[in-house]
Amino acid sequence: MDIFYDAQYLKNLKDMKVNSKFVCESLSRNNLKKIDKTGLRYVLSKCDERLTDIFKKNDIFTIVFSLDNLLYGKEKFSSRLNSSLKMLSINDWDIAPVLFYTAPKHFFLPVQELEKYASRNWGFNKKYKTYMEYNAALIKPFSSSEEKQLFQTPLEFVAALKTMNYGLSEKKKNPLVDRQDMQMFDEITDCLKKLNIYKVQYNEVHWINELFAGMTSQQKKTLVEEIENAKIHPYLKRLATQKYDKGVIIDGSNIIRAGLYQPDPLRMKDLMNALAFYPQLLFPIHFVFDANVNYVIKSSYRFWSDNFRENPNVKLFSPADDYILKKAFEKKYAVISNDKFRDFGALNVRLIRFQPEKGHFFLE
Repeated sequence: MDIFYDAQYLKNLKDMKVNSKFVCESLSRNNLKKIDKTGLRYVLSKCDERLTDIFKKNDIFTIVFSLDNLLYGKEKFSSRLNSSLKMLSINDWDIAPVLFYTAPKHFFLPVQELEKYASRNWGFNKKYKTYMEYNAALIKPFSSSEEKQLFQTPLEFVAALKTMNYGLSEKKKNPLVDRQDMQMFDEITDCLKKLNIYKVQYNEVHWINELFAGMTSQQKKTLVEEIENAKIHPYLKRLATQKYDKGVIIDGSNIIRAGLYQPDPLRMKDLMNALAFYPQLLFPIHFVFDANVNYVIKSSYRFWSDNFRENPNVKLFSPADDYILKKAFEKKYAVISNDKFRDFGALNVRLIRFQPEKGHFFLE
């Protein structure tokens, strides 16, 4: 389900279209000449209730004459607009609702939801002196956007924004991301929260990655924000939202021992942080440790036990170097290690270094 089948959107859209049709018929040239003060006030209130106060300082003849000139005059629209505004002693922001309902294919209704959406998604953060400048600035990005493919007119787009209460609720919504989408995003973030970055398997994230690839740009942006708000590890965020470049085998014993008297399994936390920001997204990930590693870990043993014992991504093997290079070559994986593997001659695998003992908390 998407917003096009949302009952509230359909109601809002119908109400706005009916309103536009009523305003257009009431202000047709023939009806405009016969309209009385009460009728005119009612039509203006259908555009915006505030218009009755804005126009009340003018007599009905001046209002009718200026509207007739604006809507049906023979001069260029800009000239007709300027002369009508002078007659009424108002600015074009005041008359914007009338323009919107009489020509909903060409004018936007300047509502807060639209301003919030345009600022966040189109970089629309300028303050315009006139409504006409504002409208012209919105038409250009709207006409070339994904939104235009879904909502043919500004009226349809504004109806969608008002339905989703865009930018006015605590959880920002938009016309391309409906309640069902948000429910799906919540399910995805819940799944990601449950994943262990050291134990994550291909099938646990691939389905999310596939879904993400088929989303619209706005849905993708919203999901990424949801993941970030949920404080999910950035490596898992990348697994959910980016293509995997290459698998990697981590020389675990080398990493947790380098420069230390006693091995420190917490080095793996630093390594996963480094992987999260490495230009290439390295996945799947495999850890290889010497066969006796469970007996030499003395510190942070709870962390080690929770994350590396009974982990399908962990392989214990001695000698570990042989296994690491053989598997990396067979699978065309990269290797993360500070070992130069001099005993093996020329290497046919890509070697990446991680040297926190030297203050380098990044992969190089």
